[in-house]
Amino acid sequence: MSSLKRNKHDPRHGAWGRMLKAATVWSTLVVALFSAGAFLFSGVEATVSVLVGGGLVIVLYVPSIWVVDFAERRSPDLSITLYLLFFVLKFVGIGFLLAVVPLPVWLSLPWGGSAGVAVVVVWQVASVYVFSQMRLQIAPAQES
Repeated sequence: MSSLKRNKHDPRHGAWGRMLKAATVWSTLVVALFSAGAFLFSGVEATVSVLVGGGLVIVLYVPSIWVVDFAERRSPDLSITLYLLFFVLKFVGIGFLLAVVPLPVWLSLPWGGSAGVAVVVVWQVASVYVFSQMRLQIAPAQES
């Protein structure tokens, strides 16, 4: 039984969950740092813009990764399909919101946009890092 101990590099043990945790923590840190900078250099409206821009990215990424993590544990065959579905829904939703909801006058596009882009980059770096630490099997296991 002791030879079956959990290997953190084994993809069957929640790689998506580890990625979600790491990416959320690092992205939240980026939003906090951007918020502090926005407040110091441009005031409250810039700070709120950072929270909206960076926070929106986090809010859009978290559910799609959580669904994939959940699906991978229950029905692994559906995980990539669900990921793609949520990916498309994110862009359709954003497109719809941008077309229907007018941007508030107080929103600072440079601050909010920069925070959003920074969060996307940090999220992707965290994802690549977590998945690079996994031991993935390239060929299917031979049944004996």
